[in-house]
Amino acid sequence: GCRRHGDRQNHLVGSAVSHVVVQQQQPPPQPPPVVQQHSHTERLKRPELKLSDGKVTEDKWDYFVHSWDQYKTLSNLGNLARSHLEQALQEVGTKVFDRLGKVATDALTEERLLAEAKDIAVEQ
Repeated sequence: GCRRHGDRQNHLVGSAVSHVVVQQQQPPPQPPPVVQQHSHTERLKRPELKLSDGKVTEDKWDYFVHSWDQYKTLSNLGNLARSHLEQALQEVGTKVFDRLGKVATDALTEERLLAEAKDIAVEQ
């Protein structure tokens, strides 16, 4: 009867080991990224540069750029950021276009577009 008892013990050890292996194969559940969660729960409003008598103060410009950076990050715009920025600039975007023309405006990077817009919009 000694041999049967040994087989039974091996069987128990074997099933315990396979149980542990199964447990390890399941990755822990990952929470969804905050960016995705945010964009699904709430539609972000794109910031808009509002002029007063055709200009803005340096403070208002700085706040617009701050809001723009937040919007860009939370909305995960990637390579669409420049197009969204042109829309956010509103009439200043139009003034940049009028000053530079289509080809030059389309060639602007996001940073250059901001620089041109600031040059036009901010009170000196």
